[in-house]
Amino acid sequence: MRLFDRIDYFVKQSNLPGKRCVGEIDYRKTVDLDEILRQVRREGGVLISSEMEAALKNVFTIILDNLREGNKVNLPWMQLYLGMQGEFENEDSSFDPAKHELVLKMRTGTKWKRAIQGTKMHKVRKPGVARPHIWQVSGYQEDNIEQVVAGQMLILKGANLKTRDVKDERQGVFFVSHDMPEPLRIPELFTNTMKQVRFIVPAHLPAGEYEIILRSTVHAGNKSLRDNFPYKKIRVIRPKP
Repeated sequence: MRLFDRIDYFVKQSNLPGKRCVGEIDYRKTVDLDEILRQVRREGGVLISSEMEAALKNVFTIILDNLREGNKVNLPWMQLYLGMQGEFENEDSSFDPAKHELVLKMRTGTKWKRAIQGTKMHKVRKPGVARPHIWQVSGYQEDNIEQVVAGQMLILKGANLKTRDVKDERQGVFFVSHDMPEPLRIPELFTNTMKQVRFIVPAHLPAGEYEIILRSTVHAGNKSLRDNFPYKKIRVIRPKP
């Protein structure tokens, strides 16, 4: 489960008559099937990626077959059904592919509707604001997650990583887990640049899974803090005796 789920949004002037401003979502990235499968594995999925992909394709094929038979598909997560676009001249008119289009429509199911309504909203000044991005962690991968050793040096590589004010305890690198009452801030950064950050993983950190948050103003003169959402997930292991 991800920590601190939230939706970034911005408000802009509307071009529609009668509406002053509208809100739009500031999407972070586009997630494809490969990324979905990696996340399922990371969250404890027992099947290998090829088996999961085959199972998904089978489910979606059956859903599509039902839709093409003229059925509505009612799932706890969503309701799927076919509809038509385009105007008919009168009741005797027939479907014309040149004027009409068969489209797939969806309504949110009860499970997703409750989950979406509980998501935190976070306003940003404009879409695509610069934020830290962690691309690489100098650990080693096992079970599709980076492994790092408590008490050893860790290197983060990416973009906009520099902590602008190392004395500001709101900024810096933080370790977060569900078992911690509050984030653990790394007290000292040995390298602190836009492309690389080096520090020692706290030796007392218990073994387990954590998310790394790097929070900074990104550019000198900025007042608002920004972080590398979605956060980088790692697994801390204890050094061998």
